Amino acid sequence: MSSDCNKDMGSNDGMSFWEVLHELENDAPLKDLKRSIFKHRMLKILRKGTVEERNAILKNICKEQIYLNQELMKAWHVAMQVHGNNEAYRIFFQYCIESQEPVLSELANTLSALGGGTPEEVLRSYRPNPRAQLLSSTYSWMFVSQPPACSVLILNVILRTWGVVCMHIMEALRSDLEALELTEEDLGFFSMHDLVGSGDQKMDYTWMVKGLKKVYKE
Repeated sequence: MSSDCNKDMGSNDGMSFWEVLHELENDAPLKDLKRSIFKHRMLKILRKGTVEERNAILKNICKEQIYLNQELMKAWHVAMQVHGNNEAYRIFFQYCIESQEPVLSELANTLSALGGGTPEEVLRSYRPNPRAQLLSSTYSWMFVSQPPACSVLILNVILRTWGVVCMHIMEALRSDLEALELTEEDLGFFSMHDLVGSGDQKMDYTWMVKGLKKVYKE
C-alpha cells in the first residue's frame, strides 16, 4: 500500500466496515499471493523432503519469527504512544500487546521441540534473513504514518495471510508427524495460527475483527 492508505484503498467514504473487509479479502493480488503460497519451495520440501530438511525449515521459520514478533511488539508500543489518547485505539493496541503472550509461549515451545534452543539464544546467536525481515522493518512506520483504521486493516491482512501459511504447513506435516518424531502439540505455534485445522482455536481472530470494527468507526 502507498503512503496514502485511504487513497490506495479507493476512497472508502460511505463504505461500511464489512464492505471494506470484504473488499480486502477479495483483492485480486492478495488472492494470487495466497494461492502462490501452496506452490512455495518451502512447502514442497515440507511435503517431500527428508526429516532433516523439514526440521531445518521449521526451525528457521521459528527463529525468523522470534525477530518478527520482537519488531511487531515494538511497533505496537509505538502505536500506543502515538494514538493512545483515543480510547478505541488504546484498547485495541493494548490487546494486541497482551495477546502476544500465548503466541510467544507457543513459539518458544515449538522452537525447543525442534531443537532450536531458546528465544534468548536465538537473539544472541542467530542472524536473521534480511529478506524474511523486510516486512517487519515497516511495522513502526505503518503504525505511525498511517491512520489507525488503515494500519489495523493491513495488520489483519498480514495475520490472515500468515494463517494460510500455517494451514499449509500443518497440512504438509500432519500425516507424517511420527516420522518427524513430533506431535501437534510440539508444533503448537503453527497449529494455533492454522485457520482451518486448529481444533482448540488458540488463535481467536474474533477479537481482531471486533477491535478492527471499533477502530474503523473512529
